[in-house]
Amino acid sequence: MNAISDIPGFGHNLAPLDDSVIAEFREALAAGDRPLAARADEVVASAERATATDDDTAAKCTDLLRLIRGVTLAIQDEREKLDRPIRDASLALLSAERKRTRSALCCGAQGQGAARQIYRRPGSGSSSGARPGSGQGPR
Repeated sequence: MNAISDIPGFGHNLAPLDDSVIAEFREALAAGDRPLAARADEVVASAERATATDDDTAAKCTDLLRLIRGVTLAIQDEREKLDRPIRDASLALLSAERKRTRSALCCGAQGQGAARQIYRRPGSGSSSGARPGSGQGPR
């Protein structure tokens, strides 16, 4: 990549992560023999028509609630499938940053004394030897 013509042009990479994840989620909801999006639309339409006037219709409403819960759980499962790699990568980055920061504090050029200086409580290194607010310091 020494020449300017070897540099990739604008837009050579993937779409922003937010857009691609949303597109994948919509595709997952539309995939399969009986797409989740269609099932959700059917359940919503049924819920809009449902009324409970007696024991029979109340039992049907209970069955409808089970269907709603099933579709909701299926949609959440699809979302979690897409969210898991992003969440895992985020946690890995956070863990790596914590390890790097911890090792820099404890094992840096100044050694563990630097970590003690950073974590020392305010006022613990006063010259009078008295704790701040104890009333035993110089007046």
